Amino acid sequence: MSAERHFALVHQITNSKIKHITDQIISGATAPHVCMRGEHSNRLNRMSEESVHEVIDHIKLFLAESSHRTKNMSRSYLSSALSIEKMYDL
Repeated sequence: MSAERHFALVHQITNSKIKHITDQIISGATAPHVCMRGEHSNRLNRMSEESVHEVIDHIKLFLAESSHRTKNMSRSYLSSALSIEKMYDL
């Protein structure tokens, strides 16, 4: 068995991960690059920050109830009679 295969087995990583790391080292990177997953600016249907805050403010208008099943009093829940459709209509 090759040294690369032993390394992969010992560290429980795939050969593609080893290739990715070696490619970064060869390119001169001294540390792994920051993960940018989900950080795209090409989302056409993305809601604006203002719209998100308006939705949150709208939800806060509904009466919240504390749960009788949990001891965590900091949590509150909306009525089970509410649905997204009902809140949207209101």
